[in-house]
Order: sequence, then structure tokens, then C-alpha cells
Amino acid sequence: MTRFLAASVFALAIAVTPLSSSAQDSARSNADTLSQHDPVEQNTTAGVGAAADFGTVISAIQNSGEIARQIRTLGDVSNLRIVRVSDIANAASAPALENAIRQNLRQVEELRSAMKENTILFEHLQQEGIQADDAVAATETGGQLVVYIR
Repeated sequence: MTRFLAASVFALAIAVTPLSSSAQDSARSNADTLSQHDPVEQNTTAGVGAAADFGTVISAIQNSGEIARQIRTLGDVSNLRIVRVSDIANAASAPALENAIRQNLRQVEELRSAMKENTILFEHLQQEGIQADDAVAATETGGQLVVYIR
């Protein structure tokens, strides 16, 4: 039990310790490599150092109108990440997801329209087999666009 506790404390200390610049660059490089091979990542992060969780998705749904305006003028989608909501949410949270989408449907539809209007993004999504109508939310952090899909 003592060894387990010590290992847990050590793991927690590592998890909360900020990465050095070179470690962050390495992590970004690894993430970019992964996203090039598997466009829909499982258990991914929504931004550098920020875990993609269900709360992030709900917040992103509520801010869909704002990100839609950014997406319309987005010219570079080389740092695009796609996250399936089902990979970060459980079955019990499905009603909350549907409720958030229903309450913010106008903004979600605006987001989907913006994705269709941005030909660069639209074509990239199409190449990955993803439709703009699959999107429920998106975030942009540090030049990285994260699209959350069903």
C-alpha cells in the first residue's frame, strides 16, 4: 500500500509539473504526428496542457457562435485535431450533451455553416471522412483548432 501511495504521489507530481519548452515542442510534435496518422484521436487534449473533458465540450458548445466567426476566416488547418465526444463522455452524460446542443442549436448550426463556408477546412474534413454536420463544437487554442464530433 505504501509503494502504491508513493507511486501515485510521484505520478501526480509529474502530471502537474510544467513541461520545459523542449518537452512541450516534443509533445506537440508527437501530437502532430499522431493526428496525421489517425485524424480522430481518442482521449486527446483540447489544447496544450488542457485535458479534453466533457466540461470543455459543453463550454465549447455554448461558445459555438464565437468560434464560428473565427472559422470563417481561418486559412491554416494544418494544426487541426478531431475529437469524438463519445471518447471523453460516458453514457450518463449523453442527456446533458443533447440538452446543451438543443439549448445552443442556433450557435451549433452557425458553427457547422462556418465549417462548410471555409473551403480549406471543409475539404480537409471531407478527406478525413467527416461531415461538418458531425460537429457539435470547436475550440481554438494557441493556433490549434479542435473540432468535437459525435
